[in-house]
Amino acid sequence: MADAHRLSDAPLLCDLLDRPIPVHVSTVSPLGHPQASLVWTERRGDELAMFFEESSIKARNIRQNPRVSVIVVDGETRIGPGVPVYAQLSGLARVVSSEPDLPDRMARAYGSPEGYSYGSGPFITVLIDIRHISGLGPLGRGTLGGWAPKDRCPKTSAADHPPG
Repeated sequence: MADAHRLSDAPLLCDLLDRPIPVHVSTVSPLGHPQASLVWTERRGDELAMFFEESSIKARNIRQNPRVSVIVVDGETRIGPGVPVYAQLSGLARVVSSEPDLPDRMARAYGSPEGYSYGSGPFITVLIDIRHISGLGPLGRGTLGGWAPKDRCPKTSAADHPPG
């Protein structure tokens, strides 16, 4: 098996994730159906942190199946007319000790000076260990979906880069 991808291998992607851009996170329902939501995230080294209401469908799905997919779109950078750069990140999510200040901190980072006022909680904190990076990055033919120069990435097998 090839080495897992790390966010730190893709500094341009880290820069994008450090901006207050909502991401799409998808989990898998108990019946195997995707469940997608638009959420705020906070990069912590090679992991992404987010929060959900403890009773939410997303929380239930993560507890039953930790596989997640995250898509972040850079609406400011295009590789062609109507084609924004984006990254798809996949990995394993885990529920960690709740961080009571996380909703307010993220709300402020995303532009709400009064803090979080959209739900009542209680909230869970989720960390996602990124295992794979792909997408359509600004470096075109770089690695990790064009998000890293070829010399910045771990060696991968041909199975990590299917044709097409």
